[in-house]
Amino acid sequence: MRIVRPPARAYLRRRLTFVVALLSSLLVGLAVWQGGGLASAVTVEAASIQTPTVVVAGNQPVATGEMLRAGYGGCLPSCGVISYQWLRDGSPIAAAANSDYILVAADVGHAISVRVTNTVAGYDPGSADSVAVTPAKGTFYMADLVFYSAAPGDCTAQSCPQVTSRKVGQQVGGQLGTRGGSYDNQTPAALTWQWYRDGSLIAGAVKQTYQLLGADFGHVVTVQVTSHADGYNEASLTSPSLTVEPGDLSIDQVTLPDTVRYLEGFQTSYQPRYIDTGETPTATFQWYRDGVAIPGATTQNRSVASEDIGHQLTLAVTLTMPGYTTASGTSNPMTVAEAGDQNLYLRDVKIADTAAPGDTIDKIGLSSRLPDNATLSYQWYRDGKPITGATDKTYTFVQADLGHTVKVTVTAHIPGLDDIAATSNDCVVGGELSIADFRIELASGVSGAPRTGVTVAAAFSYAPAEGLQFDYQWFRNGAAIDGATAQSYQLKPDDVGQSITVRSVLSAPGYDDKAATSPAVVPVKGDISLGAPVLLAPINVGTNATAGSPAAEWYGAETPQPTYTWQWYRDGAAIGGATDRTYTAVEADRGHTLSVAATAHLAGYNDATQRSAGVTVTSWSADLTMATIPGTSDVDMTAVVSGLPAGATVAYQWLKNGAEIPGGTAATQRLSNDGAHPQYSVRVTVTTADGASASQSLTVSPYGSPTLGELISRIVDMLRRIIDMLSHLFG
Repeated sequence: MRIVRPPARAYLRRRLTFVVALLSSLLVGLAVWQGGGLASAVTVEAASIQTPTVVVAGNQPVATGEMLRAGYGGCLPSCGVISYQWLRDGSPIAAAANSDYILVAADVGHAISVRVTNTVAGYDPGSADSVAVTPAKGTFYMADLVFYSAAPGDCTAQSCPQVTSRKVGQQVGGQLGTRGGSYDNQTPAALTWQWYRDGSLIAGAVKQTYQLLGADFGHVVTVQVTSHADGYNEASLTSPSLTVEPGDLSIDQVTLPDTVRYLEGFQTSYQPRYIDTGETPTATFQWYRDGVAIPGATTQNRSVASEDIGHQLTLAVTLTMPGYTTASGTSNPMTVAEAGDQNLYLRDVKIADTAAPGDTIDKIGLSSRLPDNATLSYQWYRDGKPITGATDKTYTFVQADLGHTVKVTVTAHIPGLDDIAATSNDCVVGGELSIADFRIELASGVSGAPRTGVTVAAAFSYAPAEGLQFDYQWFRNGAAIDGATAQSYQLKPDDVGQSITVRSVLSAPGYDDKAATSPAVVPVKGDISLGAPVLLAPINVGTNATAGSPAAEWYGAETPQPTYTWQWYRDGAAIGGATDRTYTAVEADRGHTLSVAATAHLAGYNDATQRSAGVTVTSWSADLTMATIPGTSDVDMTAVVSGLPAGATVAYQWLKNGAEIPGGTAATQRLSNDGAHPQYSVRVTVTTADGASASQSLTVSPYGSPTLGELISRIVDMLRRIIDMLSHLFG
């Protein structure tokens, strides 16, 4: 093979071109690898900066309120002007262009990073983003929770002095010192307060201030403050314990008149002093006579007694209240002088304005100022005339008072002084009768709703009166029911669904009639208690089964008797069309169970249905066998019964052309042909051991039917007889 080489100059040119192209490709690839692209590699270089870092000031957790600081390493070609931009989920955060950034609530749960840019003259700016951090909710710091005196109007929470103890009834407040995040102490926070007694929450004590109650004495009181700031976890701080001292309780002067006459009234007064917490002090009293305690005299107000005359009385008052000191005070002395006539009286005697015979007055109202040795007497009057023997404090009105007025005179007898008397108001004795709790009740022993046939009665309570009579009238929908004028009434079918009421009128001599109408009752349909119909066994195919009448009971049995409808069943399934009381068993019933349902119908009552016990249709059957008699046309016919139940007996009755054959009561009967082709039958009756019977009839024509020739011969013979008879009649 011959090798042709190009000229050396051309070969060298081609090789140089290849090397230049190869070097150009390598330069382009190097520029692309540096990230500036072909154009930048060829035109202007970019400054660069190492990937910045983000740290939390003070090594705190990444959380709201903490400060993030951006850092970076070296720069290329040098570190020029360095700028920062903080990013939230990759988007710039407004006004966040410093190297430091305090996390806010909006940053919680988002990716926070910083972009650091190096700007060097002659180079494009170069930027790099830090690795993102995800802030959590910050902790809101609180400290220096103390108590301060919070007496209303004394000072403000900022200027009130701190306290470690307060008295019951006084106000105390919680004062918080430092609060805020590590770097974000300007974030507004809502504060809530809760006061505690022995560590248990005090209901309703949720303000910064709290008024100490008697219940706080002897217990540990603290307050807890909780901060609530957006982007921060809730933070709580509990105060030290507050010492609760007893509250101040005192009594202003207890005052009595300097002098009082026997039987005169007087007033006592005193004024407790304490800080009001909604509680009231308990006061106890003790009266003294010449410095000696009077037994039983332990009320604030007391009437002077005769033994007080000429002596001095004082009143001691003691106040107690839980959580407070005990306060005591004693009044000035009060001298008791003799009573004067002008101080005695008996007046305002009061009895009932109206009454009725049988009522009793056992209380008489009056106003009096009488000495202890005074006695009272009484006299009752009818129409202004004394009632003989009526001299007691109590009086029971009698029938004779009806229509009159009654009053009483009370007389006070005082030794050494004139009697004092006063007469009461007139009491009018009226003739008004009363009815209460008027209602309609079911008759005794009957429960449930009012219903057809049930007897109901008017019931009510009343005040007894001499000669009292009762009249009644029952109504249906507001219309009087004819003849229903007794206290009781038996509900009728027409009453179902209607409004039934009763009106009663009470009357008695000397009284106005009193009438009342009961609330209405709406009767419902009554119920029939129905027994099951009875079927007698056995039942055989072809026999009639008859249902026995069921026993029926219902309220109002004097009403018409129920009517009945029937339905027969075979093995529990209704037999179509079998709706009579009597049913003839058919072949399909053989070996199956028959039952019958009776339904009772009665106006005003709910229908009632009961089904009989089942009776199986017996499977016995009867058939006929025939034996000829040689040399005659007679035959012996035998009724053969099969499938008889145990203990059953069989009876036979043979019939010729429907008429019983005398003596034909055996199983076998000889039949003869009289030339008229007679029809024979036998009735087989089976009686079971319990006395129930069923029958079956079998029919046979052993000589067949007449032939056509025999029929023609009979007709011709009949015509001949007719002609002979006519000839005889007309000669």
